[in-house]
Amino acid sequence: MTIPRRQCFEGYVITNRRVGIPNSLRCSMALTYPLIILINYAPESPWFLSQKGCVEEATSVIIRIQKKGSKVDDLQDTIAMMIRTDGHEKMVSAGTTYWDCFKGSYLR
Repeated sequence: MTIPRRQCFEGYVITNRRVGIPNSLRCSMALTYPLIILINYAPESPWFLSQKGCVEEATSVIIRIQKKGSKVDDLQDTIAMMIRTDGHEKMVSAGTTYWDCFKGSYLR
């Protein structure tokens, strides 16, 4: 008893499809590679720069990002708000550990 040629061919095609790279992986790779290239052109975060003490760089990044019609006063207020918020976060989180999440009223 022999197998018809058509059935052998169909089995060969199905086998080769399973061996190849799945379409989901192809799509994810096709979307990931352009993003990796574009990340190099993204500006640094002004929040990160202000937390590290690089206020001049944070100011230049905000100028580059902001709208064309924005005022300089808004820029100074934004930088002052970033510095004030960072100081408040450091004050609030002083002496806090991850173990505090499992103590007191947080233990639910």
